[in-house]
Amino acid sequence: GSQRLTHLVEQMVFLNELDSGTITAETVLEHRRPIPIADLFNVGIVEAKKFSYHHASKSIKNMAEAVQKTLNVETRLLKHALGEVISNALIYSPSDKEVELNYWVEDTSAYLSVLDHGPGIPARELPIILSQGKNPGDDDLTQQGMGFGLYLARMLVDLHQGMLIVNSQEGRGTQIVMKLPID
Repeated sequence: GSQRLTHLVEQMVFLNELDSGTITAETVLEHRRPIPIADLFNVGIVEAKKFSYHHASKSIKNMAEAVQKTLNVETRLLKHALGEVISNALIYSPSDKEVELNYWVEDTSAYLSVLDHGPGIPARELPIILSQGKNPGDDDLTQQGMGFGLYLARMLVDLHQGMLIVNSQEGRGTQIVMKLPID
């Protein structure tokens, strides 16, 4: 109960900072610092375990744990965005399947990938899944949250001149990729 409430309050604080203009692309540029991708995934995992309540003990396979490649990001914001994405993967993954974290670089972009082997997102919901207040299967009474997590992650990644990409197949799982510029 209290973890869920704390998470909701954190989400509301970020949304308020976005709405009020406290967090902007300019403030992100001012506060960016280099962080190794491995460290970013590690702080994202810690954040996700705070958010995922009774799903926090599920297994995570971090295929980027030794990566020293760095990204220039506003760590507080991207840690939260990654935490939201990893948390969703933990929540929707079966307990016998690992959530897989990976990365790759193409041209001037780094891609941070979070893959689950959960139920996937129905094709009809993919266009709206990154909207505020939307969860996969909103009509399903077992939903975990208020639907702010992926929306907030998208907003925070957008401020880094990046993009959140959702690939999902019903019955096979979901991959959410953060595409971020390398500079």
